[in-house]
Amino acid sequence: MNLSPHLMLIVDLVGWVGSALVVAAYILVSNNRLSPRGVPYQALNVGGGICLMANAFIHHALPSALVNLVWLAVGLYVLLRGLKPIPKQHPSDACQGPRSNI
Repeated sequence: MNLSPHLMLIVDLVGWVGSALVVAAYILVSNNRLSPRGVPYQALNVGGGICLMANAFIHHALPSALVNLVWLAVGLYVLLRGLKPIPKQHPSDACQGPRSNI
């Protein structure tokens, strides 16, 4: 793409923001500040993936754009799955194992 220097600066800034979001998520999870199953961690990854995918696509780095699309898709899947209620198991059911009809 043939973009003006001002637009290229914005594209580069978007890429740096995406990098910062993904690295921040990794640091926070590695230091037990965020749960890898929590919404904040996944939101950081989704935001970072969007930014990095856009930057890579505009710079014609298609392998990187594809990796970030997958990164984004995984984060969105986990976020959307996490919003659905998980059926709760009664504590006594967990200890008993499968029931028999004998």
